[in-house]
Amino acid sequence: MMTFKQFKQLSSEQQEIAIWSKGEPIATRSDSFHRYELLQLSSFYIEIVYSFRFNIIQYIAAFEDIDLLDPYLEEMDIDRFTGK
Repeated sequence: MMTFKQFKQLSSEQQEIAIWSKGEPIATRSDSFHRYELLQLSSFYIEIVYSFRFNIIQYIAAFEDIDLLDPYLEEMDIDRFTGK
């Protein structure tokens, strides 16, 4: 199990490998310009932001603060995590 601190100490390439190989998709959302994908990796979260206009990943952010999950709460399948 990788900690947030360990993840932040990885190189960009190593972070990318960890995200794509171990990240668990949780939710997605969109606005007029971007698609946001939320993944969980161990006990922290990764947000990947895709630009519709440029058809690229605009940025990737890692965070532990659960308050940053608020924009995704309507899209999350909570039963998936509780086993119901």
